[in-house]
Amino acid sequence: MILHLGNDEWAVVDSCVDTDSKRPVALEYLEQLGVDAAERVSLIVATHWHDDHIKGLGELFETCKRARFACSMALSGGDWRTLVSIYRSHARAGGSGVSEFGQVMRELERRARNREVVAPEFCITKKAIFLRLASPAASITCLAPSNAAVAVMQARIREDLLPKPNRRRLNVPALRENDASVVLAVKVGAASVLLGADLEERNRPGLGWQVILDEFPDGGERFDGFKISHHGSENGYHPDTWSRLMKPDALAAVTPFNRLKEPLPKPADCARILTMTERAYITAPPGLGKFRHSDAAVQRTMQEATLAIGQEPGKQGHIRFRIPADRKDGDWSVELFGHALHLKDLIHTE
Repeated sequence: MILHLGNDEWAVVDSCVDTDSKRPVALEYLEQLGVDAAERVSLIVATHWHDDHIKGLGELFETCKRARFACSMALSGGDWRTLVSIYRSHARAGGSGVSEFGQVMRELERRARNREVVAPEFCITKKAIFLRLASPAASITCLAPSNAAVAVMQARIREDLLPKPNRRRLNVPALRENDASVVLAVKVGAASVLLGADLEERNRPGLGWQVILDEFPDGGERFDGFKISHHGSENGYHPDTWSRLMKPDALAAVTPFNRLKEPLPKPADCARILTMTERAYITAPPGLGKFRHSDAAVQRTMQEATLAIGQEPGKQGHIRFRIPADRKDGDWSVELFGHALHLKDLIHTE
């Protein structure tokens, strides 16, 4: 997610890489716009450490020399730093984002040697990580993780991720639950968006979307747009999110996740989103293409050894929402690139 904060100032939330160039997509996009990422990107946020959200994060941060780095408060403890240190030296870091965070830590250490201010911004509910009073006024405020979510995730890091004595691991285990994902409220001038990252609804006190709803003031200003959480899946959904937080017929964007037997969003997820708003878009159709190996024996063996096999799509599309920062009323412009499409069109083709 790339945010123009006005005054040629930019922020990047999470990261992915181009399948051909292997470079961070955010850098290539800013270059196409003629933006000097080294000077104009002020903030980079990692909402959580899953690989599908932070591929290329290290290179992105190294390139954006003036950017501050922000991540979940759950990563502020010594156990996380120990985990990154261990696995970046002795193991393959797959599925967890540890390798990217290791690269970010090395860049922070390099900047510290140059006597720069390098401490990360640790995100927790109600904390502002960006604030500009000059016109157009802009702010980025954390709505999650909650205090309880930070405590839960730090315990999981300690109990489930750190290596145990006399037990060797080559990979960092993946955590299924994602209680400490960062959720952001972004406002530039009169425009506002809610970035849901991968926050799940856990139906447990102090965790998930219910905490955000409990903290949101009655009559609070609602958001124009929503980056839908957790790839539109049911476990990222709370029924009151739209009625309490979003303006009627708000814009919505969702990204697919293909590394499951049933890729996300499922058809039922798409239908549910469209009951909330018809102005919903997806960066690419979910699902894998057909995979064929030139050797029939290899093809047969791979099919027998896996639950599902397919070719993951190459380039994702992207969606651009724009509106002048000083416009209090009026429609946002919507532009679709590459494989991006309207969610209604996806349902009609299935």
